[in-house]
Amino acid sequence: MHKCIFFLLCLFVFVVTGCIKDLPGLPPQGVCSSGDCYNGEGTYVYPDGATYQGTWKNGFRHGKGKFVQPGVRSYQGDWQNNMAHGNGVLFFTDGRVYRGGFVNDLMHGQGSFSGPSFGRFQGEFKEGFRDGYGVLTNPDGSVYKGEFVKGLRNGTGMLISADGKIIDGMFANGVPHGPGSILYPGGTKYIGEFRNGLLVVTDSFISQRHRAKKLKD
Repeated sequence: MHKCIFFLLCLFVFVVTGCIKDLPGLPPQGVCSSGDCYNGEGTYVYPDGATYQGTWKNGFRHGKGKFVQPGVRSYQGDWQNNMAHGNGVLFFTDGRVYRGGFVNDLMHGQGSFSGPSFGRFQGEFKEGFRDGYGVLTNPDGSVYKGEFVKGLRNGTGMLISADGKIIDGMFANGVPHGPGSILYPGGTKYIGEFRNGLLVVTDSFISQRHRAKKLKD
């Protein structure tokens, strides 16, 4: 009888402690260096050296706080159930920066993304991708204003090159595709149908200003 009670007691302790250890809200093995890292405000140091300083709810990063992963990234802003959720700023060590909305750890809503080799994008994000209307300024000086789907230029848009050439029309999978036109800095405009980036011309005209210049020359 005593052995049976002892066995049941051991089983109870094992189940309870096992469940507590595996609760998703509790941080992994690390150190709460200051404050309350369960329900309140505190600083937690993770085994890999990452730190979180901010508010907690039931062991989750929840509310306002800053997470720093040395050599990789840092995020400061709103949290919900351990995930970036709301508005915040995400910095990468290579110089990339995102400022804007987050949903479940993903860039979502209005925001801006910039980086040394990336350029700058201002517009809509959805589930981590540029998605919706936005303006992308590329490192080469060209600017795209228009629609995006899952990170690529898709839909109606206008691409302005650094030398002033303007491609206006439909885009698909990042390139002009569908009805559109090309307007050159001198005033000549070609209208037609883009097929995977190449324009099949159906009409063209020269601006009055450019025509007068040619006649004068």
